[in-house]
Amino acid sequence: MPGAPRSTWHTHLRALATIARKDLVDALVSLRIAAVIVLPVLISLLYRLLLTGHGGLPRPALVVYDPDGSRLTERLSRDLGFRVLMAASPKEVAGRVLEDNAMAGLILASGFDAAFERGERPELRVIINPAQDPNHGLVRLIEDQVRHLAGQVPPAQVEVRALNPPAAAPPGFNLGRYLLLLWLTMSLTMTGIMVPPSLLVEEREQATLKPLLVTPASYGDVVAAKVLVGLVYVLGGTLLILWLNGGLTGSVPLTLLVLVVGGVVTVEVGICLGAFFDEMTALQTWSFVALLPFMLPGIVGPLITAGLFHLGPLTAALRLIPTSQVIAALERTLAGEVTLVGLLPELAVLMASAAAGFGLAVWLLRRRE
Repeated sequence: MPGAPRSTWHTHLRALATIARKDLVDALVSLRIAAVIVLPVLISLLYRLLLTGHGGLPRPALVVYDPDGSRLTERLSRDLGFRVLMAASPKEVAGRVLEDNAMAGLILASGFDAAFERGERPELRVIINPAQDPNHGLVRLIEDQVRHLAGQVPPAQVEVRALNPPAAAPPGFNLGRYLLLLWLTMSLTMTGIMVPPSLLVEEREQATLKPLLVTPASYGDVVAAKVLVGLVYVLGGTLLILWLNGGLTGSVPLTLLVLVVGGVVTVEVGICLGAFFDEMTALQTWSFVALLPFMLPGIVGPLITAGLFHLGPLTAALRLIPTSQVIAALERTLAGEVTLVGLLPELAVLMASAAAGFGLAVWLLRRRE
């Protein structure tokens, strides 16, 4: 229409940047909001310290019978980080492996190192616990260490025996990976669902939202700015958790992509809550209620994958929660077992959820204002 004011991309971007800058500052000076952002990081760090006593995740255990104190045992403990449990006799090893849920048991022949020096091939028996090492990856690791110590190929006769191998062993359960996924879910949901809506309700309580909408900023600009601010804090918390807990492994770019898209979804859930409620008390109550279903996939999802937990018919309902797609994707990206093409189903669901969430947030905000 001639003469009518036209919104340009430059105007929208400037309005978005102005709102986002204000919200970033407001969140930084609010102790309550800062506590929500920092809490998952502190909990992950506390568990890390409590579980190990020196800042690492629980070390895998090996039960070892080593009558002469071989350099192999020392190397497994000192250089590779295994928790070595010494057995008093060869007969004790198998029972201790099951009792202590160790990854494996090693039985070294008497004079193991001395046999190397004489150019002999001493016997090394490995008893695998299939619940901890279903793919027998430890055998290859030990063979490599023996070759390194002896300087010959192959220097030892490695005999492998699995304890009560199951007909179909369930996927291995990695406690460290499970806790990492749990902390990431906590950070995604707590920061995304609680921080942006708090900023929105504070603006409504302080009567600064309506004057903001009189400016060239549209409802879409306000929602986009809140999403951007929430995403900054979500990524800050999740990246810190990844760094502190050794999660920067596998397909790191794909992990970041999943966290970005998943963070947008949880932030938009929070903005919808902030657009619906006018008072901080009501918002805080319902935010905690919303946290429960969105955190549930991070609590039980990896357990279901490992075959340790079953929800029966409710498993299908669990997949309808967007964070279940985040957990399913992160399990594979952290292990480095997926490509971008393989992530497309999860990303498609998350992006569709993000688009729906953005539209719903704009509609609620317009309706309430």
